[in-house]
Amino acid sequence: HVLAVRDLRVRGAIVVCQGTRGCIVGPATSTGRVCVQFERREDLSDNRLNCLPEELRHALPGGHQVGGRVRAARQVEALRGRVLAPGLPGIVLGPARDARGGRLLVRFASGQLVEDVACEPEDLELAIAGNFRRGHA
Repeated sequence: HVLAVRDLRVRGAIVVCQGTRGCIVGPATSTGRVCVQFERREDLSDNRLNCLPEELRHALPGGHQVGGRVRAARQVEALRGRVLAPGLPGIVLGPARDARGGRLLVRFASGQLVEDVACEPEDLELAIAGNFRRGHA
């Protein structure tokens, strides 16, 4: 799934509001565009919309965003049995392309270690400046 990153207009009228979820149907007939079926259109039409890639972003599990800075919330198992320690920083690359849906591909890096790992959203927490965590009072 994808989300509209801003209000999308046709002939000046808003047809899809920012944040509306949609599903990529395939390439559009217009060069450089993708065809999207949005869950809701403001004009109440069921028509698909041909969008520029920069008008969309991936709708990722757990509310994460591509490029988002995260850290391992617990031990994460990587390839070849390697275990990554809690607190290891990473960057969300996008949805994981594996048989188990709902996972994220995250690049963890520390010193010489660079590892791309498919993670469950619960394996991650946002990396907030000052080492704060959500819910801290």
